[in-house]
Amino acid sequence: MRGTVVRRIAATAKCPESAELEPGAASPSDRAKALRLAHSLGIRTWVSLEPVIDPDEALAIIQLTYTYVDKFKVGKMNYNAAGKLVDWATFGRKAEKLLQRLNQDYYIKHDLRECMDA
Repeated sequence: MRGTVVRRIAATAKCPESAELEPGAASPSDRAKALRLAHSLGIRTWVSLEPVIDPDEALAIIQLTYTYVDKFKVGKMNYNAAGKLVDWATFGRKAEKLLQRLNQDYYIKHDLRECMDA
């Protein structure tokens, strides 16, 4: 859409973990406030859920923010041993089902889609 600014605010783990993972970054609650404000001003917003550290938390972020997020991009955790412990196919299917139920625009990133299709 012409004249629309898309603001990206990545969503990560809750505090205090987010402070450890992203030193100096805004807290998740501050990010949500910024998304809400941008959306209320007519600015298209999107959330990148990647890397997903806690699949249940990622699903909760979708449920908490979908009313003021225009698009979700969902991925997985790569290059970390903790990511090998997650059932990415199940997470991906849950995320997609939730986004469809909420009638949201979304994109499943390639690495996660491969897990879902395997």
